Amino acid sequence: METAARARLGLPLELADDEFAGVEERLSPPPSLRAALEDLPPHERRGGAMTDLPPTLRRYEKLPVSAQTRRLLSIAAQHRGAPVVRDAAAYREAIAMLFPNG
Repeated sequence: METAARARLGLPLELADDEFAGVEERLSPPPSLRAALEDLPPHERRGGAMTDLPPTLRRYEKLPVSAQTRRLLSIAAQHRGAPVVRDAAAYREAIAMLFPNG
C-alpha cells in the first residue's frame, strides 16, 4: 500500500519483520485450497472463469432482488454526487483515452 494512503488511514508506515509474516499468512490461501489447485491440470491452474473451478472451490453469494440490494450494487448509489454519464460517445472517448492502443 502506498505510504501516503497508509498515513491517511492511520496505519503504521513501517512493519516489523514479524508483522510481515502475519500479513503473508493472512493473505496466503489455506492448505486445502493449495492442495486442490495442485490437483488441477496446468491449463486450469493458470486461471480462468469461475465456471472452470471445481464446484467445491466456487464461492459466491446470491442476493435477493430488492431495493436494498439494487442500491448495494449501484455505482451511482454508492458514489453519490459523482457524475454519471450515460452518453455512448463519451464512453467511447473515455475508453480511447484509457486504452490508446486498443
